[in-house]
Amino acid sequence: METNMHPLNDIFVQSAAIFLELATSEFMRYILAAAGLHLLLSTLLKPLVRRRKIRPAWPPKGQVRREILASIRSVLVFSMLSLGAVWAVKAGWTQVYREADAHGWFYFGISVLVLIVGHDTWFYWVHRLLHDKRLYQGWHHLHHRSFNPTPFTAFAFNTGEAFLHGLFTPLLILVLPVSYLALFVFSVHMIVRNTVGHCGVELFPATRGGRPLLGWLTTVTHHDLHHASPGWNYGLYFTFWDRLMKTEHPDYLKHFSAAVRAEPMKRAKPVALSIAIAASVFCAAVLSGSGRAEATETAALETISGRWVTEGYGAVVRLQPCDKAPMELCGRLDWIWDPASGSYLGMEMLSGFRLQGAEWRDGEITIPGKNQVFRSTIKVLDHNTLKVRGCALVVCRKQTWRRLESLPHIGLR
Repeated sequence: METNMHPLNDIFVQSAAIFLELATSEFMRYILAAAGLHLLLSTLLKPLVRRRKIRPAWPPKGQVRREILASIRSVLVFSMLSLGAVWAVKAGWTQVYREADAHGWFYFGISVLVLIVGHDTWFYWVHRLLHDKRLYQGWHHLHHRSFNPTPFTAFAFNTGEAFLHGLFTPLLILVLPVSYLALFVFSVHMIVRNTVGHCGVELFPATRGGRPLLGWLTTVTHHDLHHASPGWNYGLYFTFWDRLMKTEHPDYLKHFSAAVRAEPMKRAKPVALSIAIAASVFCAAVLSGSGRAEATETAALETISGRWVTEGYGAVVRLQPCDKAPMELCGRLDWIWDPASGSYLGMEMLSGFRLQGAEWRDGEITIPGKNQVFRSTIKVLDHNTLKVRGCALVVCRKQTWRRLESLPHIGLR
């Protein structure tokens, strides 16, 4: 690979592109979850939940607009922190790994649980800190302007609050070995629970006696009470910190019972109906983009698969889906000009590329016969041309690769 751009300029360009992708992805996750839940509750699920609304009043005019604008700012803050995390991953400073089963599926489950429980703990104590009178007005008051919250309230934070909430994941991946899939599952759980917690309609399952079926989980009523009475109920996912620290609202169970008993269910038992509602909301949020994303990745893999000639005709690389991760792109060395490097034929030269927008990103290219690994990006310019860019910290290089079949004159088959 030959140097075509000053390293610092290339890092700036990469950072800008990564930030744009992160911000777009974060905002889409927020708006799909919030708007999707809002639409579900106002259309498909409306007959089932119309009397499970916790408060009779509706949010004032203009509240949702304010919440979305504030959430855009929060998304920008989260994306800046995530950008730092991406560069930390590229530099090898974190414990993030690609293969979800690299440490076994049992550890995968444990890592997701640690992320969720750890985040709940982080949130509880940061939340209590933000309610300190010296911080509340400048750091947390905006979120509580939504006295009657909506799903769009989820990310409506002051800048300082968004920064504190966004620090959790970048800090944890420095010490906790965790896969990309575990981080994805955690992020889906986070946004679903956050939007559900602010939706104003009690969706959690109840016993016949009107108590939470899963008492260790925070319900919609639990967090709604926090917006009504800010000195109580600081937890995000679980109730154990509030119970341990005696900050759970003393009338929480009474309010929950009132919400779930507001309407006698005619065709479904309360427990079954509650579970069905919660499952519908979760599945809709998860599936809203997954089918389209998988189809896009499959088509992109089919387009890029094949034999490619590196710049200068030094090698031929066969690009194909990775054996252990079929939605990722890998590449094996098929031919190399230097006879002394013949022992490297068949080696996995490219690994771990994932489709992000119009590019394959976050993969690695290993130079045969040399102890050099470049964190790389591949862009498809047309059916027969690839633009390949790789960086090792601040050293960045670029190449143009050609599809072998488009170069009949070189006689490599």
